[in-house]
Amino acid sequence: MKRSRETASQLSGFVAFALAGALALPAMSFAGGGFMGGQGDIVDEVSSATVVEEVSTDATEVPVDVETDGPLNDNMSSQGKLFGDLYKILRYQGSEESKLIPQVDGNGDPVLDLISGKQLLVASEEPPVGGEPVPSAGYGYYVKEVLVGDVVTYEVATSPYPSQCVQPVADYSKWGDIWGDPTKQNALPLIITYDATWGRSECAVGELTAVAANSDGTLKLTVDEWFIEPDGSWDGVIYCDGIKWTDLIDEVSFGRLNLSRSPEAVLQAAFDEAINSINNADKVEIDAAGRLLLTTAIYEEFDTGLTCEAKLIETVTKAIDSPLENLALYVKLMQDGHLVTPGDERAPIDRSLNGGIPLWKMLELEDGPSTALRPTINITKMREWGLNDLVDVTEVDYYTYYQCYGVDGVDEDVEEDEVECLCVNQDGDSVTCPDVVSRELKAVAVACPVDKVCEGPFSGITTDDGTITPVGVHFGFAASFLAAAADKTGDIGVDMVVYLNSILGINKVIGYSAYDLDGNPAATAINYAENPVYFDYGVISGESDYARDEVFKDPIRGQVRTQGGVEDHPRPEYDGQVTVLKSTSDGVWAETPCPIIGDDSVSFDNIGLGDNGFPNGTVAANDILGFSQMADDDLSVIKFIHTYQIPGLK
Repeated sequence: MKRSRETASQLSGFVAFALAGALALPAMSFAGGGFMGGQGDIVDEVSSATVVEEVSTDATEVPVDVETDGPLNDNMSSQGKLFGDLYKILRYQGSEESKLIPQVDGNGDPVLDLISGKQLLVASEEPPVGGEPVPSAGYGYYVKEVLVGDVVTYEVATSPYPSQCVQPVADYSKWGDIWGDPTKQNALPLIITYDATWGRSECAVGELTAVAANSDGTLKLTVDEWFIEPDGSWDGVIYCDGIKWTDLIDEVSFGRLNLSRSPEAVLQAAFDEAINSINNADKVEIDAAGRLLLTTAIYEEFDTGLTCEAKLIETVTKAIDSPLENLALYVKLMQDGHLVTPGDERAPIDRSLNGGIPLWKMLELEDGPSTALRPTINITKMREWGLNDLVDVTEVDYYTYYQCYGVDGVDEDVEEDEVECLCVNQDGDSVTCPDVVSRELKAVAVACPVDKVCEGPFSGITTDDGTITPVGVHFGFAASFLAAAADKTGDIGVDMVVYLNSILGINKVIGYSAYDLDGNPAATAINYAENPVYFDYGVISGESDYARDEVFKDPIRGQVRTQGGVEDHPRPEYDGQVTVLKSTSDGVWAETPCPIIGDDSVSFDNIGLGDNGFPNGTVAANDILGFSQMADDDLSVIKFIHTYQIPGLK
């Protein structure tokens, strides 16, 4: 590849990727949000500007209005944390023994090498989590002031600290090995500058060919923006308009999974819809793609016969295919390790967490305060159907009641007092007492407190104390739920899984680990924006290993998929095939069983990576790659089913 034209280019004319761990960018580039993929912002502002020579990185220039808070964009750095454009970046696969991190002492302060004066990267004691970003290691350029006598000159210097920006990569399936060197893992070149005023680096995609200091203390960057020159060729294809380095940045497409950005109340309502469907079903199985397949008998609403027996109209077998319901099932299983709604979480969904009248108060205007409980899954039926892993809890009989609270105007240290919930008005109707400002649903086992009005008994769990977590046995179901929520024409990769988990709160990448009563971060709280915590698929590596041939061919697909669980009941059977219409040799179309594995009917994509980080044509088997492979395979099967399966048999 020949790139002969050298151009000077403005840094903000490229897609910039901010310091991993910093919350803002200086004024040279506008900050968006990129916290889902890792520490740091991702900026998507690509202009056609090609001529700009100066970038100020002078440590002596501090604008008056930002002396405390930093440059203007610092004040905007929280915008779009979970809604910015998201790109495919270099990530750890979870099989590495360690990762390279900046060297610090026991107090967490940077350790600078005595010879180079730089903070070096050293191997961590703990291995990385699969999906965690691999930050850039280069050191940024800036201008340093040199005083000789009374004469001030400027020279180019490099940062003492590694840049640690997120590292975008080129799509291997589209462009192949762009460097001809697999060890570079298709990482795009970065222009790295250092802001000495605020002590951080900024990165932009582009190839830096020369750097110099201007006489006014600004930094002059000479940048080659072309991956392929106009009229150049790549892999036998001529690109008349050329391809810029920024054109290689690969955005993750969410499609229907943008539903993950819905308010929590929407997902909760969708989850309840799915649970109601499951509880009303006469049988639940799993289909070829691992989705929950519900068989439900439909009866006449009113009996008009002489026997007073409900008349069966039809029996419907249908998978739960609502994207929103499947996404809600995915979130619940990944967060809690089961699909059981605890007793103390069954209060009516509050759609007014950010203000307005709570739903239970609105309903009171007509019908009195709402006491309707959210549904909880029928554990007994799920076990009878062989789906023990989805209700793997120790259930008890419990009762629920509401505890109401009012403002305490005497003791300032106590914000709320317990008060009576219901009072009788002048018409003799039960209404919410006037001093009630909030209420909480309580769940107690064994018996209802003597001074409370309870509902129950119910069978399930009273609360979710966090002791139950998802394990390998759950990931087959979670992968199926995720696939059923995604676009049938799309694909599911590691970047999508990481970003989605961050949006849904499965990854902890924004906010704090603890808050005080006023809603402020606690003094000892972890700042997740600076210290993100990713869901670690590797902790159950081996238990969650994925084998495509076994999952899609075994007559008891659920047992192979889950590899464990309670064996009190047989698991749902699956014969490894779907019935489709196929043309016979004489041109007659007939219903024909079609195996998912064996005759190449379903087109699967292999996303397994080799040691050098490139796809090697194998089926990914473990850690976050194995989970992503499983979900993408299920998505391929769903696409096949919707395209070829006979509608009445779906």
